[in-house]
Amino acid sequence: MTPRFHPEAALEFEEAASWYGARDLQIAARFVAEVRRRLVQAARFPHSARRIRGAEIRFDVRAFATRGYPYVAVVALIQGERVCVAVAHTGRLPGYWRERLR
Repeated sequence: MTPRFHPEAALEFEEAASWYGARDLQIAARFVAEVRRRLVQAARFPHSARRIRGAEIRFDVRAFATRGYPYVAVVALIQGERVCVAVAHTGRLPGYWRERLR
């Protein structure tokens, strides 16, 4: 089962897909498919991505980088459930999503 989306992560994903869609529908479709592939990877091989560490992080948090797009799917193991806490652009505000882990 793929990780569920934190509500703010779902909104980020939709906004990014819409941004790509306004420019090229095929690129947007590939973006959506790539993020979904990373979420499947997170479900099947949860330790296959870079672990994110920090004093305030109490969970196993991994950044699943997309191929061809400047985004990562940030997935946390929270109370036994995998949750996508962010679909984060790699060039903007690193770590802004950490407050979602509370």
